[in-house]
Amino acid sequence: MRQGFLVKLLVSVLLLLSCCACGYHLEGREAAVTERPRLYVELFANDTHRAFANDVLTVQVIERFARSPLFSIVENPAQADLLLGGAITLYDTAPIAYSQTDTISAYRADLAVRSTLRRPGAAREMVWRGTLSTSQDYTGNNPDLVMQQSAERLANDLYVQVTDALFWSGGK
Repeated sequence: MRQGFLVKLLVSVLLLLSCCACGYHLEGREAAVTERPRLYVELFANDTHRAFANDVLTVQVIERFARSPLFSIVENPAQADLLLGGAITLYDTAPIAYSQTDTISAYRADLAVRSTLRRPGAAREMVWRGTLSTSQDYTGNNPDLVMQQSAERLANDLYVQVTDALFWSGGK
């Protein structure tokens, strides 16, 4: 008797999952995939001395927004509903701690970006603009890793700001 109950439960769960996975949606509502704005991420400008910082940040921003169920990333700005871009305005490292032998034992890296989200077309309506920054203390001598981690943090912060402006603050 217990085995029959388990079979019925398994069949019920599989039936429920198959209904959810087949694209079924309530009448009068489009599927969520078609409601996602198409986003084009422009190559960020680099107004700093750090070579390729803009490449690292742009890749992190694209990866962060691509993981989101709220956006669809496009490769052509002509296909986009929204354009996201900006410039890295600050990248700086400075020593913050010294050892007993007076050698540098820790650094602080600062990264800042000015960014805009706008609609394409002649009007280029501004949806959101802001400046974000992050600081990170590190030891060792791997500034590339620190740049990567700082860019990832800024991409996450940028994602939060943009989604807040679009979906939660009435900017849609």
